Amino acid sequence: MTELEQAYGRLLRLYPAEYRRARGAEMLEVLLSSAEPGQRRPPWRERWALAVGALRVRAGAAARRTTWQSWRAALRNATVVLLLCALPRAVEGQFNVDSHLLSGALIALMAAAIILILRDRFLLATTTVVAALVLDLVPNRPFETMFHAPSLLTALVLLVPLIGRGPVVAPRSLQPLLALMLIPTISLVFFNSWFTSSLAYAIASIVVTALVPLIAMMWSIVDERLTLAYGLIQLGPIVLELLHWRRSVDMWSSMAPAMTIFTLAAVVAVPGLCLGLSAQLARRRARI
Repeated sequence: MTELEQAYGRLLRLYPAEYRRARGAEMLEVLLSSAEPGQRRPPWRERWALAVGALRVRAGAAARRTTWQSWRAALRNATVVLLLCALPRAVEGQFNVDSHLLSGALIALMAAAIILILRDRFLLATTTVVAALVLDLVPNRPFETMFHAPSLLTALVLLVPLIGRGPVVAPRSLQPLLALMLIPTISLVFFNSWFTSSLAYAIASIVVTALVPLIAMMWSIVDERLTLAYGLIQLGPIVLELLHWRRSVDMWSSMAPAMTIFTLAAVVAVPGLCLGLSAQLARRRARI
């Protein structure tokens, strides 16, 4: 076995064993036949392509699918994660003696909606989300409702295109990956008291706001459905700003120009970039 063959063999071990048994010999033959005479190591371009290909196979992203299938997977997973992110604030309401009944009902409705979505019962899930939204907007509620309504409204809008279209085929890895990407943002919301100064919190917010979208866009190389879902989830803050537009205008007018530009970019540009990039990739890969 030549040195080049050994190097390609090490790269092919990045793929799952079952995939290697089915296609490993064919892939190795193609790679060796395209090598230059006297070549001893794979070029960096091929190393990168093989590594990305292995990630795509392991993430369940290598199978052929239409553009609409990619969008449906993103819509379902974004809705599940939106509801999961709204649950902590509802659980927090359980500790308020004046509102624990309402928040308990809200938790039950959100949990039921998540289960129904995972079972592809989208019409029932939509009805459940509508019930949760109505309950969340009950007038004179004694605890803050600002956090739930944007998530529920966004989830409701994302659920509608899924109704009556059958089950969604998507790898199970999408939801855990999305949840992991959103943990830093959720931590900033619920653990801001841990920061000893407003400057430290501002720096952490900037890092999270810039880093998480960058990771989401980079992951589109592996699976554009996660980037699509992340962009859809980020529509929630836009809904929040629209629901409280007067407060948002007052807040932005009191900010420094640089901070206003950064906030607008985080709220508007991030979803636009993620959705635009991943939608283009979904269309391109559907043709392959």
